[in-house]
Amino acid sequence: MSSALYNLAVMTVSGTPGTGTITLGSAATINGVTYLSFAAAGVPDGQPVYYSISDTGASEVGLGTYTASGTTLTRGAITSTNSNNAISASSAAIVRITPVTSQFREVLTAARTYYVRADGSDSNTGLVNSSGGAFLTIQKALNTVASIDMSTFQVTVSVQTGTYTGAIAFTNYLGTIPPILQGNTSTPTNVVINVTGNDAITADGSPLWVLQGFQVKTTTSGVVIHAKNGGKLNFNALDFAASADIHILDTSARPASPSQ
Repeated sequence: MSSALYNLAVMTVSGTPGTGTITLGSAATINGVTYLSFAAAGVPDGQPVYYSISDTGASEVGLGTYTASGTTLTRGAITSTNSNNAISASSAAIVRITPVTSQFREVLTAARTYYVRADGSDSNTGLVNSSGGAFLTIQKALNTVASIDMSTFQVTVSVQTGTYTGAIAFTNYLGTIPPILQGNTSTPTNVVINVTGNDAITADGSPLWVLQGFQVKTTTSGVVIHAKNGGKLNFNALDFAASADIHILDTSARPASPSQ
């Protein structure tokens, strides 16, 4: 994930965002200086940006994603005055695109588990196994792992009982121990990855991940597990259900076509 810096982008918020996704208001005026909205500063839709939030007695820096439709900013990879959790932003909060270097990462000092639940939300921190704490999608959890420095600690993405229909792309990461994407290793059929019209699980040039404890399948079309461009995956305790296409495809080392 990359980010860019857009000068003078400073905005108010709409409503009271709390700890969730921020709906941006208007360009802020501070000490007589009127700044630019994210759109006026040239931020494209879907752009990852380093942001800061300042509010009464609290502040937060993170790596989020700007969405032009609805004018929102998701929040993630957070360092804050609230024990590195999202601050509860009030209507007085000010949001800036901030000059943080691309090396900005939270560095772990202990093992960590992120949770995914069918009743979660991608605006949550992912750190609590509850509807108000867990992520909704597996991909959000994988992207969050990619945004931190795992150092020498194990990171596990724990996916709870349910069916998940979003395609999964394993990411690059910074750390010495391969992260684990885990469902239910005792009863894999309790945690289902079922993707329609696309490859379900892709390791495209990614370093080694561990995948375990899922029923995996595709509907209509799509490979179940597709490794390519040197992507690496260690998997176990999987239930391969009837699928639209082949279960495992490794095109990482496919030889080039002979010259004609």
